[in-house]
Amino acid sequence: MTDTALVAVALMCLANLCLTLGVIRRMNAFSGAGSSVAGTPAGLAGLLPPAGLRPDAGRHRIPQLAGAALVGFFTPACEPCKELLPQFAQWAYRLPIPAIAVVVGEPVPAAEVAESLAGHARVIVEPPDGPVAGAFGVRNFPAVCLLDDTGAIAFAGFDFVGFPVAEHR
Repeated sequence: MTDTALVAVALMCLANLCLTLGVIRRMNAFSGAGSSVAGTPAGLAGLLPPAGLRPDAGRHRIPQLAGAALVGFFTPACEPCKELLPQFAQWAYRLPIPAIAVVVGEPVPAAEVAESLAGHARVIVEPPDGPVAGAFGVRNFPAVCLLDDTGAIAFAGFDFVGFPVAEHR
């Protein structure tokens, strides 16, 4: 009987080890370890707009999207968004390029977030299926993008980690 119990415990430990390694592997895929071409963290390719994308908001033309710009995407119910707002405002102030904040959500709560960004960036409030977030392919919040001189995405991330500061000081 003790041999059977010992084998059962060993099998459970082996199964636990396999599951743990699977979880670690999955976490590494989404952690952004390493980087891919042109500034989008590895493992986040499907979650962030791809580098090189030229966003086109269709009938809602945004002149600032024609060249270099800092673009941030926020939603009112998101705690990480609230934490990133002060950093976004600081970067908007420091960079010599236009800053655009896109607040996605219902009008009343979105207006509160938009008010906190007024004076730091051009603020666009749009519904969840809005044209600007759609043009960028943003479905996860917060997100920040740096557009190059041609209006293409040079960097995309969920925060400013890995943000290419030296190019735009």
